[in-house]
Amino acid sequence: MTFDWIKAPLAVSGGAIAGALGRYYLGHWLSVTMAQPGLPVGTLAVNLLGCFGLGLFVSFTRPLRGIPLELRLLIVTGFIGSLTTFSTYILEVVDLIGARNWNSLWIYGVGSPMLGWCSFYGGIRLGENIADRKSTRLNSSHLVISYAVFCLKKK
Repeated sequence: MTFDWIKAPLAVSGGAIAGALGRYYLGHWLSVTMAQPGLPVGTLAVNLLGCFGLGLFVSFTRPLRGIPLELRLLIVTGFIGSLTTFSTYILEVVDLIGARNWNSLWIYGVGSPMLGWCSFYGGIRLGENIADRKSTRLNSSHLVISYAVFCLKKK
């Protein structure tokens, strides 16, 4: 199978446009019609829908041969990938469980959300420092030290 440098990006782009619009409209509609104070219902529903859709597509197409690469790119990478990346995370965790790759499962399955929170906090801190102009010389060593201290404090 050869990689088509025109069809593949077009398939991803087409799927991504549809997935992003689906996330926006479905998420907004659910947040308005099923509003729950403090609970992002739209995001929750979109993430669950993405997980279900990815599971359905993968289980249906894995045993089949000859599924065009562009179709997989359109649906999985483009549409579901822009609808939600949470579904991809779940698929990869399930694949690691199926492969009995316990070390990678631990690092990826547990590390992704924990390091994601640390990264998110690091981004917030950097943004606050830049916005507030608390530090006139914010260098990379300051950021790394702040980030490491935050992650260690959480343990």
